[in-house]
Amino acid sequence: MKALAGVLAVFAFVGSAALCQQPDKYGVYTPGEGVTPPKLLRGVAAIFPADKDLRGIVHISVLRVAVGREGAPSRIEVESLPNQSFDDAAIAAVRQSQFEPGTWNGGPVPAYMSVWVPFGALDQLPFPGDSAYSRKIITPPVSLNNINAEFSDEARRKRIDGIVLVAVTVSDQGLPVNAHVVRGVGYGLDEKALESVRKYRFRPAMLNGVPVSVPITVEVSFRLYRK
Repeated sequence: MKALAGVLAVFAFVGSAALCQQPDKYGVYTPGEGVTPPKLLRGVAAIFPADKDLRGIVHISVLRVAVGREGAPSRIEVESLPNQSFDDAAIAAVRQSQFEPGTWNGGPVPAYMSVWVPFGALDQLPFPGDSAYSRKIITPPVSLNNINAEFSDEARRKRIDGIVLVAVTVSDQGLPVNAHVVRGVGYGLDEKALESVRKYRFRPAMLNGVPVSVPITVEVSFRLYRK
């Protein structure tokens, strides 16, 4: 039996693809397996911060928004590289925007969605991160190296394999930051996956020809090959 591992070069913008239909500790669902995602009905344009040091900067604030069963945004978390001035303006715009709640079994439920708010480009209107529009206007980051993940001793000994899903933000300099496991395997493979992803280097995502920070997911595949 032979153990092989590597980073599978499959990247996707972090959006509303989900892992299960159980609500989290806040009672909010992640779309998938019967849970439909919320919809952004009308976005309110963000106001560019007054800070003169930010003039000419292109930035995207990526927000994870919990939309309640009445369609109002509640919990909002920043998933992109933090910039308080931009993030505060993005959150203010999202709180004024209108949403349609997600559903489960035909009824409205609190659910998460990813909302992107651009600054210094386009019209600064919020838009769903996991959408055809985001894929149209943003060139995704491209991996520049191939770092193989090492199999852990425990997983090899117990003959455990699988796929680890890692969420990471690719900075505007092409560096992986804020990497964390969103779907793990255990047995030491999660740690090995993080080690590999943190060594990756990228050509950064581009918005209107300007590099920007975006969150993505990376699949790290661990497979046992038997003769």
